[in-house]
Amino acid sequence: MEWYRTNNPEHYRVYGLGKWGILRPDRPFFTAIKPTVNYGLTVFNPLMPICVSCDFNVDNTFLISQHYDDRIEYHEVFHGGGDLRELCLKIIEKYGSRREYRFTGDASGNNESAYTTGTQSAYQLIQYYFTDPEHGNVDKDLVDFSAVPTSNGETAESRIIANALISYFGKRIVINREGCGLLIDDIDRMEAKSNGSLNKLLCEKHNYGHVGDAFRYDLKHFEADTYRDIVKNGSFGRVSEAA
Repeated sequence: MEWYRTNNPEHYRVYGLGKWGILRPDRPFFTAIKPTVNYGLTVFNPLMPICVSCDFNVDNTFLISQHYDDRIEYHEVFHGGGDLRELCLKIIEKYGSRREYRFTGDASGNNESAYTTGTQSAYQLIQYYFTDPEHGNVDKDLVDFSAVPTSNGETAESRIIANALISYFGKRIVINREGCGLLIDDIDRMEAKSNGSLNKLLCEKHNYGHVGDAFRYDLKHFEADTYRDIVKNGSFGRVSEAA
C-alpha cells in the first residue's frame, strides 16, 4: 500500500485511508483528457448557439456546450431532478427563448415510448416543450435536430472518435469544473473493456456514465466534420499546435 501513496494517490486515499473518492480504472474510456489542461472555467458566449447533448436512461441528462472558433466549452449538466418537461424549461429559463439550440444525443430518443408515455418520442417531446407557446416559446427555426443520429453505433468506435477529437483540440476543450462535476466524475470512472468498448455492465451496476455518454455523443455528432478532416489529413494528436 505504501507504493500507492506515491504512485497512485487516489487508490491510496480510497483503500489506504478508507476515505471516499473515485478510483480510476486501469483502462479508462477517455484516455486523452488531461485534467490540468481540460478542466477549468468557461464563459458563456451569448452570440453563439447552445448545443445540447441528451442521454435517456435511468435519468434524463442534458449536457450544455458551445462549439465555435475551433474550440469547445462545456458549461453545465442538467441531470435527473424531474421529467423532460421540467428539464427543458430549466434550460430555457437559464439561457432564454431567443437563442439557437442545437441537439444531439442518444439515438434511442427517436423511438416512440422509449422513455416517455404515449406515442411521442423523447426528441418530439423536447421539440414540443421548447417551441410550444405555453411552454418554452422558442421559435421553431431556432431549434435544430439535424445532428441527432438514427443509430448509436459501437461504443468502441465512439471511444476512438472522442479521444481523437480531444487530442486534436487539446486545451481548446474546456470542461467547467463547477457546472460539470458529474461529467468529470464520469470521465474519471468510465472503463473500457479489452476490446475498447464501454464496460456498460459496470456503469449500470453503479448507475454512472450518463453524462459521459452525452459527452461522447456531443463530440461524435457535433464535430463529425472535424473528425472526417482529422482522418483525411492525418491530424491526430495536434495537441502541441493547440497549446
